[in-house]
Amino acid sequence: MTGSDGKFKVSVAAGDYSITVTHVQYYDFTYKTGIASVTELSPFALKVNVESLEAASVTGSYIKRRGSNYTVSVKGNPKAEGLSTLSFMGTLPGVRGLSVNDRPAVIYINDRELKMSRYQIVQYLSNIPTESIEDIRVRPSKGAVGQASRRNAAIYIRTRRNENEFISAMAMINPEYKYGVKGAKGDLSGSFGYFDKKISSLTFFYGGGFFENEGRANIVGGNEEASDARHEIASFTLDQSFVYDISDKHSIGLGLNVFYKPYELWRKDYTGGSRDYRNNSIIRYHKEEVFVQYAYKFGRRNSSFKLTADLVNGNTNVSDEYINAPEGFVPVPLMRNGVNAGIQADLSLELDDDMNLTIGTNYTGMVASTAYPDGMELAGGEKLYSVPYREGIYSAYAEYYASFWDGRLDLTAGLRYEHAFFKARPSGDSWNTYRYDDFFPYVDLTYNFKKDGYYLSLMFDRSIFRPSSSDYIPYIGRDGEQVYDVSGLSLVLPEYRNELSLTQTIGGAHTVGFSYNFNQNVYNPVYFTQDDKIVSTWTSAGSEHGFSLFADMGFWIIKYTMHIGLNLRGQYNMLENIAGGSFDSWEGRVSARLWFQLSKSWTMALTGSYNSPSKSFSKIYDDNWSAGIAAGTDLGKNWHLTLYLYDVLNNRKSRSRSIMPGLPYESIYMYDSARAGFTLTYKFSNYRGKRASRINTVSGRSVSGN
Repeated sequence: MTGSDGKFKVSVAAGDYSITVTHVQYYDFTYKTGIASVTELSPFALKVNVESLEAASVTGSYIKRRGSNYTVSVKGNPKAEGLSTLSFMGTLPGVRGLSVNDRPAVIYINDRELKMSRYQIVQYLSNIPTESIEDIRVRPSKGAVGQASRRNAAIYIRTRRNENEFISAMAMINPEYKYGVKGAKGDLSGSFGYFDKKISSLTFFYGGGFFENEGRANIVGGNEEASDARHEIASFTLDQSFVYDISDKHSIGLGLNVFYKPYELWRKDYTGGSRDYRNNSIIRYHKEEVFVQYAYKFGRRNSSFKLTADLVNGNTNVSDEYINAPEGFVPVPLMRNGVNAGIQADLSLELDDDMNLTIGTNYTGMVASTAYPDGMELAGGEKLYSVPYREGIYSAYAEYYASFWDGRLDLTAGLRYEHAFFKARPSGDSWNTYRYDDFFPYVDLTYNFKKDGYYLSLMFDRSIFRPSSSDYIPYIGRDGEQVYDVSGLSLVLPEYRNELSLTQTIGGAHTVGFSYNFNQNVYNPVYFTQDDKIVSTWTSAGSEHGFSLFADMGFWIIKYTMHIGLNLRGQYNMLENIAGGSFDSWEGRVSARLWFQLSKSWTMALTGSYNSPSKSFSKIYDDNWSAGIAAGTDLGKNWHLTLYLYDVLNNRKSRSRSIMPGLPYESIYMYDSARAGFTLTYKFSNYRGKRASRINTVSGRSVSGN
């Protein structure tokens, strides 16, 4: 910050420096200089940017709130400097990894959902430097605008807009060795961004693979059985996000994603009891996605209209081989393919500075087919049995936001209507069809006590879990002397979740929440014995009541030197199914992270977690714990090295016991005893456009200028 006369002076070590000057009425200006001794700079001349002042939001924390939702400016934010997007997200209220207020989050880049695995998304965000990001919008619930899928939050990331040409790049290599469970993995990933006044382009690539061996001991009835599994995988991802501003009002967005897994091997060797055979499964998978969006801004407050189309094609192929398998074992489905297509239109009206209305509609459809051996034959059978599947969902929605009481009370209310159908043909030529029409309300009432950064949010929403094509594949299995038959070829009913939650953010950093949910048509089995078989039918539906509590807190023990972060989570559920059975489940978890600034460039973090003994609807699990350590340092101007050792000091085993009627079962799984590796990161950014002025410099230990 400059003084009242516009001048600044700062003492720094000799070296190369980059000075960035920002002001809300001017374009950002960056100047690079080498300093050896005292340096006095000429005045910085900034280019006026009054045009953008109307939409500017100036807050001390770079965060603008709307109810429990908030948008954080990344460009020019000193807290984001030098971080990856994932690391910066971890500093935001309620955000932990890929979750918000203990809810898993759907991640969007320029309004496009990242339809990747969670591991791939972590790699994606770890490789995007904050210099490539304009802002991040966080929603603890997707609300009425987002799809009414089960209990998700949403994080919207918008790539950079820049007056001058700007290039950013980041590359990361991550070899890792596992012992206890023997294995190794290697990742090579990176990003490249190009930004100017009209173009925002971000490219991400990832290639990697791993292999590992795991051990498991099972007790089924009176039989003691063991298995060793070898898992190998190789995969590649390429993702392109592109936005072109045709003018101040019109823009076109494009997204492309290709994922290719040419090889994945699961090899399992079973010994003891009736299990004395080998199963080799080779899985190949590819997916292609195309995303297109047209956006139009209008009005004094930049209301907008967006039209979006999305197409995803995916194909899975599984080759199974059984050696010395007992009679009755069946491979998993051999082939599955599907095409998803969607189109969406949104109109967002900015009615006032603190009032807006969004209305929209969309249609999503899926065509899929799953093929497996006819008549439950083993692999090698020439005849395949196909289950085609069709799905269509039409929705219309509206969401209203308003702020009252001088900004201390915010209201967001929305309603979503959906009409959907599911069709499957599991046998012969007959189709099973299910349709539904329903409304999904969403209300978020937030009290803001801004003086101390206190926010209290009371939120209700209704969400849904839908069945998919994989829910219609029957199978027969065998455990020990027990034959296990899963049936139920009629369509599974959608599961509805109604949730009431209370969340507090204290001091702008600590988040504590409590929620109660009531679920209907819960997707759960009913077990019974028939003809010496244990039969499970998946056509049942029940109800469930659940309670959860979480806390996410961080404290400076020694400011800028030692910081501790704590996360606590507990959950209890009670389910009653239509057969009169009653099941309860619970789980608890606590994790901590202690961070140290050891020297000018070295940092260290100690991590630990504990999972309490827990119970699900069908199993009881022992507790487990682990700890880890990581240290990082800068290697020159652009390089950073992190060394780590995770999952040490753990109990190395997890025991699960089945409480399923009629099927005594106990399994012991050997966890990784430890994982050791390093991450080497290269980061680069550079302005390429015409600067606002030329600065002549002299050398120095101090820098002064205005």
